[in-house]
Amino acid sequence: AYILYTSGSTGKPKGVEISHQALSNFLTSMSEEPGMSKEDRLLSVTSISFDISILELFLPLTTGARVLLVDRETATDGISLSRLIQEKEPTMMQATPSTWQLLLASGWEGSPELKILCGGESWSRELAGQLQ
Repeated sequence: AYILYTSGSTGKPKGVEISHQALSNFLTSMSEEPGMSKEDRLLSVTSISFDISILELFLPLTTGARVLLVDRETATDGISLSRLIQEKEPTMMQATPSTWQLLLASGWEGSPELKILCGGESWSRELAGQLQ
């Protein structure tokens, strides 16, 4: 399906092949748990240069849901991102702990309808509690 370039732990760049079957299994699994349906709206804040953007772009397309693309300027400004979440009312968003912290620091109080996915870097138990 695609090649993911990484330096891994060696510091030497290498390409890792991601097969169509692996991608299909991943998208099918994510559509089941945490779940996504045609009524969902995923707010995509990840740059397409990161591998998790595959989830953000293709999961909604494979389930009939909508993808709400966010420009880099909005995605990196807590107040702007918070306003966009209020305006567009997404039902799912995947972001790094840094982005979630940015949102919370801007005064964002969360949304009970929003499925929160978090990854890409380690995150604290405190942040997990705040997002709950």
